Amino acid sequence: MSYFLRWHQYVETTNKLTQQEGEKKQDLAIFEEAWSMSQDLSHHLWFLEQEGAAIRPAVTFSPDYKKIFTTEQITMTCDVGSTIGEGVDYIWYKDSEQVYSGKSYTIKSAEISHSGSYQCQTRPGEISDPARLEVIHGYVILQTPLYVYEGDDIYIRCHHYPGHTGRQTRFYKDDRVIRDWSDNAEYYIRDLTKTTAGEYTCTKEVRNTLIYFQYDDNISLSVQDLLSQPKITVINNTKIEGNPMTLSCDTTLSPYRKHIELQFAFYREGQTVQGFSSSNIYEVQSAQLEDSGNYICEAKTSTKKSISKRSSEFYIEIKGHTDNIGYTRQNIIRLTLSACVFITGALFVFHHLKWMKSMEPTRHTATIHLQVPTVSFIRVPPAEDTQPIVDISVDTA
Repeated sequence: MSYFLRWHQYVETTNKLTQQEGEKKQDLAIFEEAWSMSQDLSHHLWFLEQEGAAIRPAVTFSPDYKKIFTTEQITMTCDVGSTIGEGVDYIWYKDSEQVYSGKSYTIKSAEISHSGSYQCQTRPGEISDPARLEVIHGYVILQTPLYVYEGDDIYIRCHHYPGHTGRQTRFYKDDRVIRDWSDNAEYYIRDLTKTTAGEYTCTKEVRNTLIYFQYDDNISLSVQDLLSQPKITVINNTKIEGNPMTLSCDTTLSPYRKHIELQFAFYREGQTVQGFSSSNIYEVQSAQLEDSGNYICEAKTSTKKSISKRSSEFYIEIKGHTDNIGYTRQNIIRLTLSACVFITGALFVFHHLKWMKSMEPTRHTATIHLQVPTVSFIRVPPAEDTQPIVDISVDTA
């Protein structure tokens, strides 16, 4: 009975596994259909997200210097691009305290107390990153733009106090002369890179009363990343042979350079699979096993002096259909082999026990009757001067 019960359980398990395999295939077909219907929607959501990211405001200065003299004028603007229409409230903060309401904030005659970190906020909306303004009362200041990014062309200016007369100027970088004395108070730097960063100093002759004196100022120039290192993201996670595969190349462009357009390219194992275009999406309608490999995407600016960055390698493996149902088939095969081994073993044990039973000899029972003779001892009193006599009689009856 145990053998037939196990065989019945085996048949039921096999039927269940076969049914589950069919259900998995049906579920996979439904998933593929649902994915194809939602693919366009995901792309629209991605573009909406990118447009929404531009809502964060950015503070700009005019003139574009983060260091000015007292008595000078500066206008700060809350730049939100074209993503917000009319009727938006703008709030300005200095060192986290509200100081003004309006899109532009103008300081007509700067004082030292105007130095600080300025932020603007749209209501409702996000708040900008802080922009640092320094107001100096002295003879000479070295002025640089508020934001400096790789690829920029900039002027740094050795500026003297209004109302005074300036003459010759000399520029240094890291205590090394980069331009000797001249009448030009500006120094031009093109195609900025990370190596451009450093400590810059200017020395200028400024007349104080009747005599010219030399005054200097310095500033630490840092060059910021124009865009972050790209990262490959798999939008479609199925990665199954015959299914669509969609990759995106994601990077962040500085909000202070959001007018710059980006282009994207994709590579697999060092070979170009999609050349530069404005789309950061790479699509394969029907992925094949040969689409597996290490992928890299590249993002670059569409400006004349292009800045480009590449992502790290991202390995993608496209699996065949047999890989998904292989486990079910392997389980059925294992169960079948186990059943065969069990049946063979059970039959062997059964026949072995039957054979052993047939080889056992017949047993006989014998009864033996033994008659033991009875021995009696009679003690006879001895006579005088005689030895004792013992009479022994044996009853054999």
